[in-house]
Amino acid sequence: MPVIKKDVYSESFWNLEEIQEIWNKDKLNRKQAAQILTKVISKIEWRKLEENSFSSVVIKSPWGTGKTFFTQNWKETLEKAGFFTVYF
Repeated sequence: MPVIKKDVYSESFWNLEEIQEIWNKDKLNRKQAAQILTKVISKIEWRKLEENSFSSVVIKSPWGTGKTFFTQNWKETLEKAGFFTVYF
């Protein structure tokens, strides 16, 4: 279960200088998708999942559409909010 240190629902979280810095090269407005997905995963009822169950998110898009940029920046944003992340 993530221990969310910061309110990911609040616009003030997304306007923090440290978050703005992460997304400052976002020319395709992927930050908006990160905001939506962050809100979705933060609503998962982790306590109701079985002990050894896992969740994952798949980002599927054609080559050159910014998947690597998005996932690297989203990972960093989630970590700033207190989520545990794995990137591979």
